[in-house]
Amino acid sequence: MTVSDYRAALIDREAARACYSALAPLADAVITLSSSGPAPLWAGDQPGKPLLPRPTGDPVFNFPSSMLFAPSVTMPLMAVQDMPLGAQVMGQPHEDARITAMARWLGRT
Repeated sequence: MTVSDYRAALIDREAARACYSALAPLADAVITLSSSGPAPLWAGDQPGKPLLPRPTGDPVFNFPSSMLFAPSVTMPLMAVQDMPLGAQVMGQPHEDARITAMARWLGRT
């Protein structure tokens, strides 16, 4: 990545943050999946062989909250073929306590 590429990415991030901020008066939170699917099955380590990597799946659903500096809480509320799949509640920056309370309510409800 060149310096120009990096600067362009920062400008794009600021534009995304502005668009996300514009949603604040329209919605209390964003609810989405926490991943593109359940974690892949892991067969375990084989005695006498090198340890296998433990893939947890595609991190693509983690990128928006990181890029937007938005608090998010993931809850294992669903399953696909008996493997857990999380729901994610994402709020506006600096609303950590509010989003945690919403996630607690959603988990209980």
